[in-house]
Formats: sequence, structure tokens, C-alpha cells
Amino acid sequence: MDREGKIGAYYSTALSRILKSEDLSGRTLISVLREYLDESMINTLNEYIGFCFDPGFSGRHVEKLNPLRELEIFIDTGRSDFQKITLSFLFKRIEKEKEITHLMVLVRDITEQKTLSEEMERNRQKSRGEMELLYKILHVDPSVLKDFLSGSERDIEAINRELKHGKGDYVDRLDHIFRHTHAVKGDADLLQLDFLAEKGEELEQLILSLKKKKELKAEDFLPLTLSFGDMRETLLKINKLLDQFRSFHSQIGPSFVTPGKDISFMDKSLISLTGRLAERHGVCND
Repeated sequence: MDREGKIGAYYSTALSRILKSEDLSGRTLISVLREYLDESMINTLNEYIGFCFDPGFSGRHVEKLNPLRELEIFIDTGRSDFQKITLSFLFKRIEKEKEITHLMVLVRDITEQKTLSEEMERNRQKSRGEMELLYKILHVDPSVLKDFLSGSERDIEAINRELKHGKGDYVDRLDHIFRHTHAVKGDADLLQLDFLAEKGEELEQLILSLKKKKELKAEDFLPLTLSFGDMRETLLKINKLLDQFRSFHSQIGPSFVTPGKDISFMDKSLISLTGRLAERHGVCND
């Protein structure tokens, strides 16, 4: 490519195949890519090509500024649909007698690498989320957690039925949803599953704000549905995680024992909850 950004007489046929464009010789790179770039990117690329021919910019600096390191474009397949591909452009200076005369432009189709990289990142995020969730529930006895999930499932199904098929007075429906939400939140608070109790609290606050409205409509329930879906999804993740680590949890006994006393896990949870509530409200708890 010369100083005017025109592609030379020699170029790879693979480039024509990738861009679905013939007779690239003599055309500017910007004209070839114009249909894939917005005006802002066109201006950026034009400025960047100028930097490439400016000896005041080091090769390393120019490489860092490259706006086409990753370019996602949609190619017409000719079958009434489009295919998304990711291209990587690399610009190398060609010097003659210490003067930058041309640029050698290397174009690679990195769609496969990009897809694989994104898949790996999704898996990393999923694994990280599962480990964080596991850390948050490890303190709960498996048998108690199982009972909690079983009870919460009934409450969740009741809320779901009300949101999907509920009939009658809107306030009565809100009261019904509130009772089941409060049951899940209360049990989560008892077991120190604060992240889940917070989701229950958010749903409760939405219900209370709706009850203050003078006139309720069916569409007012949409925010409830979204907030409920978030809480439900979290419970499903806990259930799935519990299944995955069931062999690990089965090695833990059904109760915690302190010297001289047999204290069930539920009793221990109640004592702990009382202490946390006392601390929260500034009450002495002896």
C-alpha cells in the first residue's frame, strides 16, 4: 500500500476471497472497507495511515495505535444471510534509503481464534461465578440447605403461578407474592445467605412501592417478573451446584457439635441470626 493508501498490484487472492471483492489493485484500503466501517472509524483509519508514514512515530507506537487489530464485519454469504467474521490487520513499514515508501498489510481471518477465546472467557466467568456461589453456601449444612431449597422451590412456584396465571384483585395478588417472597427471604437470612436475602428484599420493596399506587395495571407487574426471575435463577444455580458437589457435601455431618452440648444446625443458625440482628439494631445480646 502506498502513501495514498492504494493497494498495490500484488496482493493475496485470499484477501479477495475474505472480503468478497475482486480487482483490489489501485483501490484504497478505505474504499475497500468503507461498507464495513462507520464514519468515525474511517477518519481514525485515515489518520492512522498518516502516522504509519510519519517517521516521527516509532514502529512500536504505530503498532499500538492500530485501529484494525480486530475488526468484526458481516459478509454477505449469497444465501440471503450474513456471516460475522473477525479480521486482524497488521501494518509493516517498508523503507527505501531510510524513507518510508510503502506499507505491507497482513490480513488474517481470526474468527476461529476469537470464537474460541470468547468461549473460554465465558467458561472462566461461569467457573468463577460457581466458585463464588459455592464459597457463599459452604457454611450451610447440606441437609439444611436441601430443606431450604425444597421449601423455597414451593414458594417460587407459587409466585410464578401468581405472576403467570393470577386473577382477581391486584392488591391481593401482591400480598400473596409478598408472603412467599418473605418466606424465602426470611429463611435465607436465617441461613446467612445474605446475597439471596438481598434479592428477596429487592422484590419486597418493589411490591411495597406498587401497593402505594392509586391504580394498578397488569403492566405494573413487569418489574416484579424481572426481579423474581433474578431470584429464581439464583436458586436454580444453587440447586445445580449442590448436585455437582453432592459427593463433597455428603461427607459433612448433619449437625455441628460443641463440647458438652448437642446443638442442631438450625439452633446454631437461630443463635447466629439473633446476634446479627442485635448488632444491626444496636441491641445488647447476652
